[in-house]
Amino acid sequence: MFDLKNVNYRVDGKSILEVVKLHIPKHKLTAIIGPNGSGKSTLLQLLTVQRHYQGQLLFQGRDMKSYSRSQLARKVAFLPQKCVFPPSLRGRELLACGRFPYQRFWHNQLSSKDKAVIARVSAELSLEKLLERRIESISGGERQRLAIGLALVQEAEVLVLDEPTTYLDIVHQLEVLNLLQKLNRERKLTIVAVLHDLNQVQAYADYVIGLKAGQIIFQGKAEDVLTAEILHDLFGVEMTTYIATSGQYEVLLPQVPYSPCL
Repeated sequence: MFDLKNVNYRVDGKSILEVVKLHIPKHKLTAIIGPNGSGKSTLLQLLTVQRHYQGQLLFQGRDMKSYSRSQLARKVAFLPQKCVFPPSLRGRELLACGRFPYQRFWHNQLSSKDKAVIARVSAELSLEKLLERRIESISGGERQRLAIGLALVQEAEVLVLDEPTTYLDIVHQLEVLNLLQKLNRERKLTIVAVLHDLNQVQAYADYVIGLKAGQIIFQGKAEDVLTAEILHDLFGVEMTTYIATSGQYEVLLPQVPYSPCL
């Protein structure tokens, strides 16, 4: 889906991200992991909105810079780390914003197709009870589902998310991740997400990219790269692995030195 070669992004002459070679597969759920400040959010911006970089960045085999903003919005939906919506906006009005890439500037009314897409996505994500409610009255988990609905209404082929489970409790984290996995499996939606919980990455991701100090440390299938040794190189923390009770994957836990309370 994405191929990067010798990509360099600089700010005020300082290199923020250097990617010698990176491949992000189609129809997979790809997780990006790494320490804070390693360039994860910057990489997502390059895949979606940032055009000021050097090197080759291809999307579906075509130079990313050759896409117009509206063309790219119909193919790639981006949810930033903090989605700030007007609190007085209703759920239905928020979802309608996802149809902007398909509207002409002289005709901003929703078409019958726009309304059909909104209805379909609302049913798929069980958003019907939120359509007439104001953003200020719904919970964090519900708001995140609405945000994902907003992206799906764009009918994009790729969903890019920056820390979609941040600020959510464990119940809503799993709700969001299960939803993403379902969309990936059933709709073949390509998903790229920054995640921090390594066990959630282990459980949900097909492909994993490790970033450190603005450089790609590793990339590959989750079962091949999520090892104690590789994660130690990435985070500098000793890891212990355990087999999950389901037997389907390993649980990764950092080794914490024992320090009895005084």
